[in-house]
Amino acid sequence: MGTQFAWFYDVAAVAVVLAYMFSGGKRGLIRSIILVAGFIIVGVVSFFVSDAATPAIYNNFVKPAMVSKIEESLTQVDMTNDIKTYVDRINSEKTVSENQIKDVISSEEGNVSEKLADIIGVSSDTISTKLSELINKYISTDINKEVPE
Repeated sequence: MGTQFAWFYDVAAVAVVLAYMFSGGKRGLIRSIILVAGFIIVGVVSFFVSDAATPAIYNNFVKPAMVSKIEESLTQVDMTNDIKTYVDRINSEKTVSENQIKDVISSEEGNVSEKLADIIGVSSDTISTKLSELINKYISTDINKEVPE
């Protein structure tokens, strides 16, 4: 086999390279199709499972962490002075001491808003709204300290 069959070796080499390219491309194409199908299946399954899984995830992971953080923030804050200022502003006739307010806040029995409302003689809705505003102010201030900009 002399130089007259040199083209045969070139054709054979090209055929081998093309066969491997086709085989690799086919394997890659199949892999890509399987990968895309997997993404579609995961998307569809997660769409249907998310409604059932969301409450469990929230109740077991998100909510306890949030409640713990809020409780921790509120135990480190003394709102007595702010509450006293508010109470004095809405009812200047009746004086409430800081000790009375601390006793109401620290008591684990009953509703704080209702107890303060009874002491100063206003509706519990009025006090409840202001207490919510104060708590939100303290929580958001504490959260803003920890969240990087």
